Amino acid sequence: MSHLVESEGDLILVYFGNPLLVFRFDWLMMAWVKEDSLGNQAIFINKTSSYAVSAAAGEARNLADRIYYRGFRHTWFYSMETGHHQCSELYPIDYKTSRQRVWIDPSH
Repeated sequence: MSHLVESEGDLILVYFGNPLLVFRFDWLMMAWVKEDSLGNQAIFINKTSSYAVSAAAGEARNLADRIYYRGFRHTWFYSMETGHHQCSELYPIDYKTSRQRVWIDPSH
């Protein structure tokens, strides 16, 4: 499964394979270039939408260089720094009352 995301003007491709891979489209070379870091960006992905946010300041710095996604019962993130997936307490899911999977971006 792959997702396209715009991040600071760049086109990013997140490929959920084993391993998870991230590519940036290089418009001059007209080719996908593998990325090892998102820098100060965090990416949020679900089935219907994906977006990137700056995580450079304050408490948001803890979100940087990660890709957040929804699993069956939990929210997960993939750390670009460590190369590992980890369960996250960000946006806990109560499946008894909610079946919707959404991200909330307070800046919009």
